[in-house]
Order: sequence, then C-alpha cells, then structure tokens
Amino acid sequence: MLDFIRRKSWLGGWILAVAGAVLCILCYELLRRYDGHASPLMLPPAGRFFRPGETGICFAVFGDFRIQTEPFEAVMKSIRGSGADFALCVGDMSRKREIQHFCWLAERMKHAAGDLAVFCTPGNNDRESRDPRENGLRAYKGVFGQSGYWFAWGDSLFISLDTSAERLAAGELERLEEILKAERDRFRRLVVFTHVPPLDLRREGRKECLPAGEVDDLEALLREYRLSLFVAGHQHAEARWEFAGAPLLVTPTSGQRGEGKDPRYGYWLVKLLSDGGISAECRRVEAGDGTDMMAYFLSSRMNQTGWLFRLGVVLLLTGCGMICLLRPPDGKSDAA
Repeated sequence: MLDFIRRKSWLGGWILAVAGAVLCILCYELLRRYDGHASPLMLPPAGRFFRPGETGICFAVFGDFRIQTEPFEAVMKSIRGSGADFALCVGDMSRKREIQHFCWLAERMKHAAGDLAVFCTPGNNDRESRDPRENGLRAYKGVFGQSGYWFAWGDSLFISLDTSAERLAAGELERLEEILKAERDRFRRLVVFTHVPPLDLRREGRKECLPAGEVDDLEALLREYRLSLFVAGHQHAEARWEFAGAPLLVTPTSGQRGEGKDPRYGYWLVKLLSDGGISAECRRVEAGDGTDMMAYFLSSRMNQTGWLFRLGVVLLLTGCGMICLLRPPDGKSDAA
C-alpha cells in the first residue's frame, strides 16, 4: 500500500513539475511577445506630407474606447466603409499603463483598421501620472511614439496637442507656437486635435475641459494663426461648439459608457471641402460593450501578474522535490 501511494505521489510530482514549467514558460513568452520588439508599433507621422496639393480631404475622429474591443471594432468597420482617407484617435485607449498592454492594443487597432491610417494622441487614461511635469507616458510612447506632433495632408496642417494630464503638457503652448510660426502660412487650413477639449458647455456644468487660464492663452494663439477646426474627446458625448472662431467637435465614445443624449457609440466623419468649407457628420454604430477578455488576460494581465510566475516556480520546485524524494525503489512507475 505504501509503495502504491509513493508511486502515485511520484507521478503527481511529474505532473506538478510539468505544470509549473509550462506556467513559467507561458508567463515568460507572453512577456517577451509583447515587449515592443515582436509587436507592430503605431508611430505618428511627425513632419510628414501626404498627398501634397490635394484640396478635398475626408477623415474620421474617434476615441474613448478603453480596450472595449467589440464596439471599437464596430466603429472601425464603419469608418473603413465611410470613405475616410485616415482617422484621428483622440485618446483614452488603454486600461493598463504597461508596455505589453499597449503592444497588444496596437495589434488590435492595426488589425481593425486594415489599410486605413490611424494617427493617435494620448488621453488621461493612457498615462501613469497626471502631473504634466512628469513623463507619465512612458508605456504609451514606447508603442505610439511622441505625444505632440504635426503632419500635413493635402492643403491642411494637422497638429496634435498633448492634454493627457487634463491640461496642456509642460512647454506645449510654446511648441505649438513654434510649429505655427514655421508651418502655418504654407497651408490653407489648420486642424488641431487633442484629448481634452478647451470648453465644456453642457448644461450640467461639469467642466471636463482645460483650465481657464490655459484656454485663454490657447484661444489667443489659435485665433492669431487662423484655426480652421478643433477636435477632441474626453467628455463621452457628441458636441459641436465654437472655439477661437472655428468649429469645435467633441467625439462620442467609441467604447466607454456614453453620457450624451444618444448613448450609442460613434465617431465624427469630417470633410474639408475643396471650396474651403467644412462638413461634419456624427455617425453612430450599434454594438455590444464587450472585450476579448481571454486575449486581454494573456497579453496584459498574465505577463504582468508576478504571482502567476512565482506559482509556476513553486509548482516546478515542489514537483522536482517529489520526483527526487518519492522515486519508486525499483526506479519504475506503475505503468512499467
């Protein structure tokens, strides 16, 4: 009887050792898989010129999906069929501020976008620290690159502002002025996109916008350089206001809970017309609010959960100990 128990325990040791080894290898492989070397990056087109001279431009603006992959992919499917030349993502994409999570997020975004170019700017949920003087975007920048940049499409200049700390990043206004001085006169129109809008004119008076002092300085600068359009997110509700003498569009949510009159997910489809006009349509999509939790767990939780790796080590060592200490006297298992 004792020999039988010993043999069974010895076999159990092998099972524990194999399970521990598999768990350790899986944790390590997932950590390596999403470390930024094997995953595609989504770096911004800083300083690039697309389709020089083109006068008619169509682009989409979306954001605030925070890894809700089901509605996000429905929004991207609608955008791909809209005729948009490219899309602007105005932030709040992530749930965890780890490089592995952003790598997985970029993979999902590139897959959902297909051939459509997507240019991003960070939101407050994409940074580790809300202090604008700190580098709270280490994980974001590791995959999506710099947070503030400009590019040109046709006859229009597009500038990303970093408002991920819910205010302008340190030196952001000065950077914006330098770009405008150097580049504005070369283009017919100026489009600024960011996460936090400069205004919140909702009746509830929630003030989910930039601080008043910063808004005054930003408005004066953008009026001077003839702002054509300002787009932002953050408020989870569709809005169409005016700022610095130009239209201000706030996107509906593309995955998080909607807070406007229409809680459905959606995006803005904007057309910069050849005659100089601007048209904007808020398009809605029907979708559930789910996330591929298994993919999220494997890419963003398992490789960042230290106790799982430690559990694998404990199982491996326990199993090896049982194999050494409970080896059957004849060196054979029951099967033998």
